[in-house]
Amino acid sequence: MKYTTLLFCLLSLVGFPQDIIQEMGKITREELMMKSYAKDPDAEALIIFDKGQADIVRQDDGPEIIFKRITRIKIFNKAGYDYGEVSVPFYQENQIWEKVDDIEAYTYNMENGEVKKTALDLSTVYTKKVTDAWNEKVFALPNVKDGSIIEYRYTLTTPHLYNLPDWEFQWRIPVIYSEYSVEMNPFYEYTYLLQGVSKLDIYETYKGKVYNLPGMSYNSNTVDQTVFVFGLKEVPAFRDEAFITSASDHIIKLDFQLSKIRRLDGTEFEIITTWEKLINNLDTHNSFGDYADTAEKLAKKEILPQLDLNDLNDMQKAEVLVNYVKQNFKWNRYNAKYSSQTARQFLKEKTGNSADINLFLTGLLRAADVKAYPIILSTRKHGKIFFDYPFSHYFNYTAVLLIANGKYITTDGTNPLYPFTMMPARCINDRALIVNKGSQEWIGLTPKASMVQTQMNLAIKPATDSVSASITKQYRGYDAVNMRQNYGDDHDKLVSALEEKGYPAVELLETNNFSEIKKAYSIDYSIETTVERIGSSIFLSPFLNEITMENPLKYESRKYPIDMVYPQGNFFQASFVLPENYVLKEKPDRVVLNNEDISIFFEITTTDNEVTANASYTFKHAVYPPEKYEQLKSYFNTLVYVFNTRLEIVPVAQMGG
Repeated sequence: MKYTTLLFCLLSLVGFPQDIIQEMGKITREELMMKSYAKDPDAEALIIFDKGQADIVRQDDGPEIIFKRITRIKIFNKAGYDYGEVSVPFYQENQIWEKVDDIEAYTYNMENGEVKKTALDLSTVYTKKVTDAWNEKVFALPNVKDGSIIEYRYTLTTPHLYNLPDWEFQWRIPVIYSEYSVEMNPFYEYTYLLQGVSKLDIYETYKGKVYNLPGMSYNSNTVDQTVFVFGLKEVPAFRDEAFITSASDHIIKLDFQLSKIRRLDGTEFEIITTWEKLINNLDTHNSFGDYADTAEKLAKKEILPQLDLNDLNDMQKAEVLVNYVKQNFKWNRYNAKYSSQTARQFLKEKTGNSADINLFLTGLLRAADVKAYPIILSTRKHGKIFFDYPFSHYFNYTAVLLIANGKYITTDGTNPLYPFTMMPARCINDRALIVNKGSQEWIGLTPKASMVQTQMNLAIKPATDSVSASITKQYRGYDAVNMRQNYGDDHDKLVSALEEKGYPAVELLETNNFSEIKKAYSIDYSIETTVERIGSSIFLSPFLNEITMENPLKYESRKYPIDMVYPQGNFFQASFVLPENYVLKEKPDRVVLNNEDISIFFEITTTDNEVTANASYTFKHAVYPPEKYEQLKSYFNTLVYVFNTRLEIVPVAQMGG
């Protein structure tokens, strides 16, 4: 075939001493002897080839997709060992699971000049539950070490024709060659979106299998399958860094969606044609709109009589009801668009996924005459929504929009640590679709700003070249939620986290407002650490280890947005009295920067023998476009340099005093 010949020509250009044979077990000594990849010498591993093949096959009980994959990976060093741990996701709907089988995997090593092949023990393959709808088949390649080559293949079979596997050409390590071939027939039409590049190295079609279908009234009694081949060569590693939503939003990939079905009699069925149709389908779905309607009836009968909502306005009622759900029902940690049980079962069990909770909350609000609608969204890890394409699979989460006292408020009932007007950070991902039958409306998921304030009182001890400090930190907004969620009132966990900052001695004094979520969460602690002495001079960074020590933006440029989730501000004040017979040798310059993107302030003031350092920075936006990457990187460099300024404290005699 033409595309096979082209494939081998391409691979001969990438620096290997000979053509790569893309068959299981066809490993060469040249591949095993590779020490690094010339196009990315620092890569911990390399995808030699990654090939997928999908075929829509007619079976006695209906059509299904058979997807086969084979992957070969070169491991260069220990950082690449993780690629020997493979997880294959598979899906279920209506109690019908996809199937992953035909797993075969090997590790190859050079030992005493010979190639040693170690096979995967299939008894070690296991299934891991991820969500109500997703599981993973998991296996680990044996005997992986520096220089190993691993390869594996598997088959995924699915009756869910809308779930044609997508294809990611790009990994977090470089890829020499990636190819996906899909054999389709005219009965099932798919739309595909190519992300990350404007053109493929290979895009070909050719005639596939021919089916005989006696009695078919659609054109003729035979059906020709068409094979589409998509290929890319020399794909660079995806190097993500700080402030990114999901790698899936930015890597080079193909995304498929079933858009039309043609029946044997020639009639056609559009799967989804408009957002309005998607909304209407959700509104009447047993596990969505019908669930919320049932919840409303149950709430009127079994919940509202227990609550005193008299004389409350809609905003007050909404707060009571959202908090009621948070306190009386438990989220099982699964994100979902559809409920996993009936509303009555949920009311009895009091545990469920995000859709169980938030669809029930919608019904509860409506029962109390608060206007409320479900909203569907994509969580940050799930990826972005392409608003021009009305595809249901873009969404993986249901939350709530309520309208009270003329205000539109997005809310969520899964986490009691969030105030009722604040959406979980995992949900802050551009916009959500309001499920209101007969209309199409989106609402922005705008995050609230967060702030951390640090107050420090220091005492310098020249005799021991040390400094002690009492520190109070106050957290507001998402930073407060993160602290409550990660540490709460657990003093041991907090002390461990503080010690990780590099303090040799930490004493936690108290935490405040853990359960009062409308107030700032605060911690008080004391530390003791060393100061640097050179000759008779003492060098002190006034904010000790409370400041970012390095720039989180590492690369020269970036093609995707810098997403900080929420606007964030940090404020610092450190005060200390100069030790007896010591003075501040030189006061650093004041730094002030304030523009549409950021504000930065730094100043050292002195009064008699007392020194006060004030500093602050505020990133004013949650998301910055990639065009501002270099500028943001420069701002971080300024923060790291200025806020870690070292003050030189010297004996009075040295200054001639």
